[in-house]
Amino acid sequence: MLAWWVDSGATSHVCKDLKWFEEFEPLEDGSVLRMGNVATEPIKGVGKIRLVFTSGKHLLLDNVLYVPGIRKNLLSGIVLNNLETKLT
Repeated sequence: MLAWWVDSGATSHVCKDLKWFEEFEPLEDGSVLRMGNVATEPIKGVGKIRLVFTSGKHLLLDNVLYVPGIRKNLLSGIVLNNLETKLT
């Protein structure tokens, strides 16, 4: 089971586990994720993740950052709100 935390201050979705990505593009440009506590973690890639809910509905997340050093997977409340997100 994959647990996600909705973060109203996050500007991107972030996942710590590579196996959840349906599509993935590695990043090697030195990009870092800056967190609210001023800590940083390297961004290792970006891609798409499909969340499947117990109802059977799906949500495809695009531009998800792969950050293996983060403690929790984050759903950006800002991104979800700005995208007229729909479950399929």
